[in-house]
Amino acid sequence: MSDQPSLASNSHAQVIEAIKAHRLPSNFLTTVEQFYWPLAQSLKQNINKTKPTLIGVQGSQGSGKSTCASFLKLLLESEYQLNVLVASIDDFYLTRAARQQLAKECHPLFITRGVPATHDVNMMNAMFNHVVTGEPFSTASPLQVPVFDKSVDDRASQTHWQKIENAVDVVILEGWCVGISAQDSAALTTPINELERVEDSNGVWRGAVNRALGNEYNDLFARLDILVTLQAPSFKCVLGWRQLQEEKMIAKLKSEGKSMEKAQTKEQIKRFISHYQRLTEHALATMPEQADYVLWLDENHQFTKLETVQK
Repeated sequence: MSDQPSLASNSHAQVIEAIKAHRLPSNFLTTVEQFYWPLAQSLKQNINKTKPTLIGVQGSQGSGKSTCASFLKLLLESEYQLNVLVASIDDFYLTRAARQQLAKECHPLFITRGVPATHDVNMMNAMFNHVVTGEPFSTASPLQVPVFDKSVDDRASQTHWQKIENAVDVVILEGWCVGISAQDSAALTTPINELERVEDSNGVWRGAVNRALGNEYNDLFARLDILVTLQAPSFKCVLGWRQLQEEKMIAKLKSEGKSMEKAQTKEQIKRFISHYQRLTEHALATMPEQADYVLWLDENHQFTKLETVQK
């Protein structure tokens, strides 16, 4: 894909501004030109001309999937005049009250958001329905996409939701578990880390997560037309990247004179990531074959290759 046409001047200027807005280094332009732009061009060739196209972007915590989705939106809109909606699976978390009920009825670990069964899958399906078939997303008009406020661990009030007023050509749903398949039940028997050994010794939690992934999440992900994955080298790298994210957030909060109350220690991050280790490792093993496109990352968080998977 090295002989692809270069970006138009207006797109190039927008990319430069986006790099600044994301607080990325100036040399990130090379990443856009060598990886995101060829991917955007290939996606354009596969975008359905008669109905909206649903694209999934999957990647482990800290892999850069949100950044990827953001730049794909910019490129598809500026170069091809498509209207692109980016939605994060994180914004479809169940409310804190709903997760408290789930934790009470099924397993205490469900109080922690993130794993399958802690999202409102019906709401995601409703968003797809509205975009693809015109079914109402809510009683309000225009289409409204929820926003989750992680600072209070709850869904933001509806006044803060995304409001989409125009017809959508492409939906990008990004998230760490987007497109992941369920594991074989036999793989659930042995705990994968200390969290599972101590807090889910009987396997009730991981079993419920896996059932959700194999049922309602599987049906949701089957609706995706195209799947992109950002492939990390290992779970060890994922943990390191997540810790680096926290360090950057702390530095940002300090520079802005804001409270450090929500900052996590390395031990807290390790426990938090342990909730996702099983499915993260499962994704690392399976997604390169399941996805349509693979963006390979090295240990230094740099892309090394964009692969189109032949199926």
